[in-house]
Amino acid sequence: MSVLTKDKVIMNATAQDKYEAIRMAGQILKDAGHITAEYIDKMLEREEIVSTYVGNGLAIPHGTKESKSFILSTGISVIQFPQGVDFGEEKAYMVIGIAAQGGEHMEILTSIAVICAEEENMEALRNIGRGFIGLILSRAGYNVVFSDVNQELVKALEQRGEYTVELANEAKDLETVTGVSAIDGTNLDTVAQNVAEAELITTAVGVGILKHIAPGIAKGLTARLGTGDVFQPLHIIACENAIGASTQLKEHVYGLLDERTRLLADQYVYFPDSAVDRIVPIQHHEDPLHVQVEPFYEWVVDRSQMAPAFKPVEGVMYVDDLEPYIERKLFTVNTGHCIAAYIGYVNGFDTIQKAIADEKVKSIVYGALQETGAVLVKRFGFNADDHQLYIAKILERFVNPHLTDEVTRVGRSPLRKLSPNDRLVRPALQAYEYGTETTHLAMGMAAACKFDISEDPEAVELQTTIKQKGIEAALSQYTSMDENHPVLKQAVAHYQQMKK
Repeated sequence: MSVLTKDKVIMNATAQDKYEAIRMAGQILKDAGHITAEYIDKMLEREEIVSTYVGNGLAIPHGTKESKSFILSTGISVIQFPQGVDFGEEKAYMVIGIAAQGGEHMEILTSIAVICAEEENMEALRNIGRGFIGLILSRAGYNVVFSDVNQELVKALEQRGEYTVELANEAKDLETVTGVSAIDGTNLDTVAQNVAEAELITTAVGVGILKHIAPGIAKGLTARLGTGDVFQPLHIIACENAIGASTQLKEHVYGLLDERTRLLADQYVYFPDSAVDRIVPIQHHEDPLHVQVEPFYEWVVDRSQMAPAFKPVEGVMYVDDLEPYIERKLFTVNTGHCIAAYIGYVNGFDTIQKAIADEKVKSIVYGALQETGAVLVKRFGFNADDHQLYIAKILERFVNPHLTDEVTRVGRSPLRKLSPNDRLVRPALQAYEYGTETTHLAMGMAAACKFDISEDPEAVELQTTIKQKGIEAALSQYTSMDENHPVLKQAVAHYQQMKK
C-alpha cells in the first residue's frame, strides 16, 4: 500500500476548527486502510496535550505514543485549506496527517519536512521572481515572461498582464508591474520557443530545480543557434541562494547540447553568476499575484562572466569578483538571522522581530556580526566603516515591524547550519585563524544545540546525539572540529550556561 497517493490528497477544503480538520485527516487515513477509528481519537488527544502546528502555515497531526496498536500500515494524508484553520493563535493552510509503524515515524517526518521545505521554498521563490527580479527587469524596460508550473498563477498572469508589489514599510507603498505574461513551464516546446527569442533569461527556482529546467533551455538554445542567422549574445542568470548557481545551470544545459551547439554557445551564450538578497516572508493574500517584499534589495552579477558589450540593467550591481559579496551576505545576513533565531528561541521569543527587540539578544547578534565583519574586512579588504553601515542596515532589516518571521522557520535544519562550511562554523574558524574574537559566534553554536523542535528532523537528531554522546562529541561530529579545539570548547562552555 502506498504511503501517499492522489486519493489521500484533498485541495480547497474547509473546516470549522482544528478538531474538524484533524478528523478529516484521520478519516482519509482510515478510509485508505492505514488506521482504525481509535487512532483518530488519539490524534485529537495529542492535540490537547501539545499543538501539532509547526509553523509556516503547516500542522502535522498524529497519534500519541500509546496509539501504535491502532496503526495498520504507514500512511500520509494531505489537506489544503485556502482560508486557513485556526490552530491556537496561528492559521494552518496545510494539514498533513501521519500514521507510522515501528521506526518509520522519523523517516515520515523527514520526508514531510523535505516536501514542505521545497513547497515553501517554491512559494517564496515565486514571490522573489515577481517581487524582486521581475520588478527590476520591468522597471528596466523589459517585457517580462514568467514560466511557472503553477497553472492558476500562469492563468492569472495571462488574464491580467500585471500584478502588484507592496513594500513592507510604514506607507505600504504599492507598485503595479505591467506588461507581463506567463507560460506553462511544463510545456517544453513553449519554454524552448521563448528561450530562442529571449534577450535575457533569469531563474528563481531553487538550485535543486535547475537540472529540471535545463531541458527547456537546452532545446531553446538549439533552436536559437541552429538558424544560421547573426547571433545576438544571450545572458542566462540563475538568481538562486547558492554559490555558482549560473555555472551549475550551465553544466546541466551543456550536458544536453550537441557539440556544434556547445561551440556556438561558448561564443554567444553567457552564464554569469550572481548573488541576490531580499527578504520575502511567507504570505497569503486574497489576490494570488500580490506580493509583499522588504524595501531593501541587492542583486550583484559577476561582470567578468558577461559579454564584453553587455546591456546593464538599472538596479543591478556589476562586479569583477563575486566571492566577497556572496561571503558578506552569508556571514552577515545568514549568520545574523540564524543566531537571532537560536538565541531568541533559548530566551522564549517566537519571532525574529521580537527577539531582536530584546537588548540581550540584539547585543549577541551584533557581537557575532562584529566578529564576522572582522573576518570579511581582513579577508576581502572591505572598508571597515562601510561594513559597519552594512551591519546596521542588516539589523534594521531584521527588526522591520511590517514583516514577521518565526524563529522555528529561520532556525530549522540546525545540522546544516552547524556544518563546517556554513554560516556559524566557517566564519568562527576563520576568525580563530586571524586571531580575532569568536565569543558570540560560539554562543550561536551553543544556542543551535538547544534548538529542540520535535517537528524538525535535524533538531531531533541533534538532541538525540547530544543525549547519547554528550555535547562535546555531538558538536565535534557535526562541526568537524576536534573536541579540544578552542572554539568548540568555547561553544560547550556557553551551552552549559544556557538556561533552556
